[in-house]
Amino acid sequence: VDLEVRIDRTRGMARRGEVDDRRTRFEQRTCAEFGSVRVDFSTHEVSVAGREVRMTQKELRLLRYFLEHPGRVISRQELLSEVWEMNGNVQTRAVDQFIARLRKIIESDPAAPRHLLTIRDAGYRFLPEPSESEAC
Repeated sequence: VDLEVRIDRTRGMARRGEVDDRRTRFEQRTCAEFGSVRVDFSTHEVSVAGREVRMTQKELRLLRYFLEHPGRVISRQELLSEVWEMNGNVQTRAVDQFIARLRKIIESDPAAPRHLLTIRDAGYRFLPEPSESEAC
């Protein structure tokens, strides 16, 4: 099924209250913690290992989207649609550039990410608490 059709169906389900309650519960939260990262979406305050860091609005939206969908592979197209609100078949490297920037902020070693993984030919997967086997 085409991605846009799935998104439209999901939005319809959300309007009717048929969507997984897990995402709704997360959207009601304003704070999240994983690894050494703490983020307060209401104040836009982010700290990594106790150190305050600055993030742009788009970086925060991207991080929040991953936190709302832990463990699921998310395609670049879905991120463009849901985070950037760009529909259609847009070819851009913006997603990859923002992922790289996000990794520099949240990962202790951006070259060997533990939380924000690239899934070749599919997209990205966010793991709030990776196991040791997934970190290697």
